[in-house]
Amino acid sequence: MNRQKLNEIIENYISQYELVNGSENDELFKWRAAASMYGMTPHADDFLDRFKVSARPMSMLCSDELWYPCNGIFELCDPGKANLSNDVRTAFKTLFAETDSDIINRGENIASFIEFINEMLGFCMPRASVKSYEQDYRSALTYLGLMRPDKDFMFEKEAAEHFSQYTEFIGKIWNKNTLNVEAYYNMCEELISVIKENDTLMKMVADRLEYDQTCSDYEYPVNLTEIDSRYHILAFDIIHCTEKYGFYVEHPITKKPRMSAARKKTEDKKNHIQNNIYVIQKHIQTASDKLQELESLELTGMTVHHKKFGEGTVRVHDGDRLTIDFACGEKILSLKTAFSRGIITVDDEHITDVCSKILDVEEKVKGLQIRQRVKELELEKIV
Repeated sequence: MNRQKLNEIIENYISQYELVNGSENDELFKWRAAASMYGMTPHADDFLDRFKVSARPMSMLCSDELWYPCNGIFELCDPGKANLSNDVRTAFKTLFAETDSDIINRGENIASFIEFINEMLGFCMPRASVKSYEQDYRSALTYLGLMRPDKDFMFEKEAAEHFSQYTEFIGKIWNKNTLNVEAYYNMCEELISVIKENDTLMKMVADRLEYDQTCSDYEYPVNLTEIDSRYHILAFDIIHCTEKYGFYVEHPITKKPRMSAARKKTEDKKNHIQNNIYVIQKHIQTASDKLQELESLELTGMTVHHKKFGEGTVRVHDGDRLTIDFACGEKILSLKTAFSRGIITVDDEHITDVCSKILDVEEKVKGLQIRQRVKELELEKIV
């Protein structure tokens, strides 16, 4: 990694530390959350109860307007709904399995956790709700990073990718919707090696944590200054704040001048709407990419099964239009409509599942675009 750029980022972090932990912002909540969750383990009887109590700080790190994975865990554990507490506990045991000797196994455990929880959600929840509750690498590593900060790192995809590119990290941390856990952890460890060389940074953070604990009425299971002895939370905080507050040298942040209460209220509302628009845009892009991926499937020559016409062969696949030869003759069907309504299927269950989702994703994109326009109109009224 480029040490000069790393040190420049850290100097920006130091110079703006009071701003990002002042009255308007509070990034120290990560340390407080980790301290309050100290000792949590899926093997403990009270694990799911403590998980629920800790949901708020976790949600601050891994949720947005349209996505709340912690609630997905609650839905699966709810006795009046799915009632799958034992299965959820099993998934968390897989996530927290000790794999110190092999980081690749840890990545596999994370992927298995995500897949297991999402399969249960798909089985128990209405299709329209599943996406809002699904787990991903960000949620899984939030759980690990807060409950086991001495071994794991929290994660935000865009922040990590931008940090990796800017600091010229040798290694690809993200590839085809999959996190390279080994590469990401290596990047964080390289950052920690620079952190340990900066006595000013370490003292500044330790002093602020000690002051924060002194002013708090809450009795933490462990001191705030001790919860991050290996600087894993600090490494993530630097990556997170660099993205959120613009610590890159090309875009340094500056302290905003004081403003009247009325102006501040207006600006806060404006910023809130702009953030909503940004989140919606990200979801539109993600859904659009997914739609493009789904629509790239080629069905020409494939055997299909129709509820009425029986077995047939796709002779022409042109976008949404399928020309299929059945024993009773040629039929032209809409791919999206036919698969989403279960009118036709193929032997490959994965392909059937993929095709049946195209219409849903299209509708999601349209819905998000409408929401974006509504927010833009709200913003225009303020401006």
